[in-house]
Amino acid sequence: MEAVFSRRPFEPLSTALYRQRTDDDSPAMPDLHRLDTHDSLGALDRIRPRSRRRALTVAVLAAHAATVVLIAGGATLDGGYRAVELVALAASIAGYLVLRRVTGSLADEGDSALDERQTSVRDRAYLVSYRILGAGVTAALLAVFIAVDGFDVTLDARGLNALFWAVTGTAIALPTFVVAWGEREV
Repeated sequence: MEAVFSRRPFEPLSTALYRQRTDDDSPAMPDLHRLDTHDSLGALDRIRPRSRRRALTVAVLAAHAATVVLIAGGATLDGGYRAVELVALAASIAGYLVLRRVTGSLADEGDSALDERQTSVRDRAYLVSYRILGAGVTAALLAVFIAVDGFDVTLDARGLNALFWAVTGTAIALPTFVVAWGEREV
C-alpha cells in the first residue's frame, strides 16, 4: 500500500510496485520519466515542429500539383520540360518520404504497432483524408464534365494520365499529410 502513495505523479502503478519489490539480485527498473519517447532522426529533427511540417506539406502538395500540370501540358511542350517534370516528381516523392519518416509512418502502421492514441490519430487521419479525397474527386470530375461539355475541350490520353496520377498520388499521401498537418507532436 505504501507504493501507491509514494509514486511520482503520472507514474504507472505497476512501475511503482515493481520498483518497491526489487532487491539486490534483480535489475532495477529504468526511470520511465527519463526515457526519450522520440527516436532521434538526426537532421530531420528540425522538421518535427508542426509549423515546419505544415510548410513541408504545402511544398510537397505544390510539387505534386506542378507534376500533374506538367504531365497534362506536356504534349504541347518540347523535350526540355520532361526533365522539369521528372524533377517535380522526384521532389514530390522525396518530400512525401521525408514527411512519412518525420511522422513515424503513423498513417501506414498496423494496429499491433500502435497504442490507443496513435490508432485514434491514424483512424481520424483516414476519415479526414477520405472526405477530402471524395470532395476533390467530385470537384475534378465536375470540372472535367463542364470543360468537355460546355467548352468543347477534348480530353486526350495526356489529360487522363494527369488526372489518374493526381488522384492516385493524393490518395496515397493524404493520410500522412493530415497527420503532419494536424498533430502537435509526432
